[in-house]
Amino acid sequence: MQASRPLHQLVATSLRFEQRRFMGRAPTIAGKKSATDAKKAILIGKLAKELVVTSKATHGDVNNIRLASVVIKAKTFNMPRDRIEAAIKRGVDGKSGAVTETILYEATGPSGSALMIEALTDNRKRTAPALRHILGKHGGGLGANGSVAWMFERKGYLEVKQPDDEAVTWDEDSMLNIAIEAGAEDMEFRDAVAQITCDMNDLAIVRNHLVTLGLHPHVCSIIYNPKVLVQYQTA
Repeated sequence: MQASRPLHQLVATSLRFEQRRFMGRAPTIAGKKSATDAKKAILIGKLAKELVVTSKATHGDVNNIRLASVVIKAKTFNMPRDRIEAAIKRGVDGKSGAVTETILYEATGPSGSALMIEALTDNRKRTAPALRHILGKHGGGLGANGSVAWMFERKGYLEVKQPDDEAVTWDEDSMLNIAIEAGAEDMEFRDAVAQITCDMNDLAIVRNHLVTLGLHPHVCSIIYNPKVLVQYQTA
């Protein structure tokens, strides 16, 4: 049998072990936080540009559904209120730096699918060729105005994940009832995520109702909702 070691040696060994483990984890945690902060900064920057462009197009009218939906999206991603207000003001004042615009493209994709692509760009001459290249690699291409738009409807769209609050009942039937009560038109459960569609003019109403019930959408926007879905065939 191995002789037992003095208590002070065991304590010292334990302390050294904990110190080595802590020193090894600290840089990893700091690295992950730095990467997360960088991604969030990029996202907030994109949202700010979208707010400026939409504010300019709607003359800063926060009651306009286009601007309201972008504001809701910005809040969903925890964009600070002062930055939201500043971006809206820049759009109204015309102090947005480089001229950025939103362009809508109609296109075809893999398996004959139809696509509506909204692009935020400061150079449309660069954006169109880039899209043609990407679509061409997958058997698609850009189409003429009106070529596929008739296959879509403008809808409000929200996604809700299961909340941490165990008091909230989380199943398909319960969520469908909640969505309908909130004013939604439809709800589907996919991978434990509630995907809710509504009239685009009711987007803010539906979101606010969900929030009062402790359900905070992580996606909230106006989309081009396809009238018919196609199955994507892989090679």
